Formats: sequence, structure tokens, C-alpha cells
Amino acid sequence: MLVDCRRKGVVQFAQAVFEDPGETDQNQNWLVSVTHNFSPNLISQSKLVYNRLNDLQPLSTQAVGPTFFLTNTAFQQIGGHSVAFPGYLPYTPGNGIPFGGPQNLGQAYEDLSWTHGKHSFRFGGQYVYIQDNRTFGAYEEATEAIGSNVRGALNNLVTGNVFQFQAAIYPQGKFPGQSVNLPVGPPDFTRSNRYHEFAFYAQDSWKFNRRLTLNLGLRWEYFGVQHNKDASKDSNYYDGLSGNVFNRILTGDMQTTPLSPIGGLWQKDWNNFAPRLGFAWDVFGNGKTSLRGGYGIGYERNFGNVTFNVIQNPPAYSVLQLDLIPVQVNNFGPLGGNIGTQPLRISSARNVVSNVRTAYAHLWSMSIERELFKNLLFAVASNIVAVPIAVLGFASPLVAALAMAGSAILITGNALRAKPRELR
Repeated sequence: MLVDCRRKGVVQFAQAVFEDPGETDQNQNWLVSVTHNFSPNLISQSKLVYNRLNDLQPLSTQAVGPTFFLTNTAFQQIGGHSVAFPGYLPYTPGNGIPFGGPQNLGQAYEDLSWTHGKHSFRFGGQYVYIQDNRTFGAYEEATEAIGSNVRGALNNLVTGNVFQFQAAIYPQGKFPGQSVNLPVGPPDFTRSNRYHEFAFYAQDSWKFNRRLTLNLGLRWEYFGVQHNKDASKDSNYYDGLSGNVFNRILTGDMQTTPLSPIGGLWQKDWNNFAPRLGFAWDVFGNGKTSLRGGYGIGYERNFGNVTFNVIQNPPAYSVLQLDLIPVQVNNFGPLGGNIGTQPLRISSARNVVSNVRTAYAHLWSMSIERELFKNLLFAVASNIVAVPIAVLGFASPLVAALAMAGSAILITGNALRAKPRELR
């Protein structure tokens, strides 16, 4: 199967809109599946999957340069009119282009089904490889917030100053406080992040007696740590190794992953065991009333914008921030048009907790069904999802979920037929 979707759009630049190839989306999928019956009771299913998603939002033909905003929090209006200054994306401070690139995903599955007496067993595993080739021009176009509020911005327009200047530069392998040679240039806005993932599972659907069926299962998963093809471009902030949390933060340091204490952006988490329990009970033995329930744990990779944004960390990339300086026309501010050396000043950084656990949730379900008349079924179901937030300091995952005051627990009731969650 091949799906190819392309969309032509426009890129905003100041108050004019210029025709451009715009955003292009292309999605390609291939699937090979083989099913083999070794015997009436033993069936094997093997799958190979390949997916390539290419989402690209390029720059237009306009030159890269600073974009001005009244403030750096949101686009502003004066007298009901939106205010736009020269530069890319003048109405969305904090956004950046170009963005996108091809993401390649390969998967291999193997599943065995074996029926033996009152037991229906399933065993299997999978391997997933992800190669995320991504371009993200975060602060490739410098942003200049003229003021902290509209009144201050209007005053600074008169004096020729800006409240805050931010731009992405190549820090030449240096950290804040160290000196860089002038003029500075842009960093590498591309990354090729790799992920290796494994999972194995086993499940038994046990017909305990004529009225009761039990589902018992266990799944183990490993989600590989994000790592760039060139490890020297990966860096993170690592806490110190001793003392309380404040001392560990105080003695911590920003390091590239090859030189870090753990050799990666975060520690590998091998302890992702997910039990699954379920039952289906014919309450009165006449096939008209059933009670079903289940419990399980589900894991998910630490992935996405949060982890990808470590691209902005020194020493391969630095988001320079300067406050209360004259208006700059050079995209690298005062570091772009001079010669000599200058200390690298304040730079923002993105920190992924180095001992972060794989994200997971507790899942509960319960339903009751009753056949009222022929072809008329009444059902009530409830599902609970509890998301642990131990990173906020809660000792118990369940307490953490309850502490979210409803935002981490979702309870729904509906007339849907539900079966005990199967392990897939």
C-alpha cells in the first residue's frame, strides 16, 4: 500500500503572503504478512512493516533575518488591528521554520497462537527501528521582542531598543562563559535520531469453567534511548552524583552524551513489565447476563517535541539571549558583524531528566451486559486510566493520579460492548 499526499501552501512573511511550495506531506506504507498453520491448534503470523512519513515546511525565497514582535509572548493588536513587523511568521512568536524531514520506521512481528485443552495461548514479540531525520530551525530567524508589554514596546520603538533578542548560533563547541570567535554563524539545524525498541509477550485465555473465562498475560517492553547519528551533537544537563536534590542540581553540568556519566541522553529503562488480567463471567449461567473486567499496565516511549528539543543545547547549538540592547539588523546580533573574541553569554537549554522512567499508565475496566429481549442488549461500562507523575515527587503512582484532581483519571460510562483487554 502506498499513500502519497502533497499539499501546497504559503509562507507568511511580514504583512505580505508569498507563494511558496509550502508544506509537503508524503506518507508511504508497506506491509508483508505471512500466516502459517503448523496444525489446527498452532498458528503462526509474521509481519514486516515499513513506514516513511515526510512532512516538510520549508522557508520561502525571502532571506533569513530577524523577525520583530511587540512582545515575545503572543502577537499583539493595537486598536483591533494585528501588528506585524518584517520577518518570518510575524504572528506567531516562538515558532520556527524550516521544519520536518523523513521519518523512517521499520517493524518486525511474530505471533504464535496455540490452543490446548481449556487454554488458548498467545506468544510473540516485535522489534521496532525508528530513524527520525528532522530539520528544526528553532531561532534560525532571530526574534526581537521590542517590549515586555505593548506600552513598553511603543516606547522602545522611539528609542531604538529591544527588550529581548534571541538567535540560534553555532557556539563552536563552547559553553556559556567560554569565548567564541567572531563573527559567529548558524548551527546545524538537522538531526538524525535513532531508536531501537523490543517487546515480548505471553497470554493465556483460560476457560476455567462453563461460566468463567480468565485472561492472564505479561508483556515486557524496552524503548531505546534517543540518540543522534553523530553523538557529539547530543548533550543534556546531568545532575551531580551525591547530596540532596539541591546539591545535585548545584553540582550538575551540561555535557555531551559520549562524555556524560551514563553515556546517553538518559538512562536505559529495562524494567518495563506490564501485567494484564481480565475475566468474563456468565452471572446466571444462561448466557443473558455477563460481567467483564480487566486491569493492565501500558507503556509508551519518551518521544516527541520534548526530547527532540535537546537539539538546542550547547556546545553544538546555542540560543543566544540578550536583554535591553539596541535594535539589531544582523541575524546574529552583536556577535555577527565584529571580529575578535567574545564570551558566550546566557544560553537557554532543554533538559530531559537523566533518570526519567518510561511513561506508563494503569488501566482498569469493568462492564455489565444484559440481554433484555431478542436483538436488544443493555450494557454499562466504566474505564479508568491512572497516569503516575512520580517526577513531581509523589511516592505512590496511584496517589499521584488521584492528586491530579481528575485531570489524570478519566472515567466514562457508555453503552458499549466491552471484552477483557487482550495482550497485543
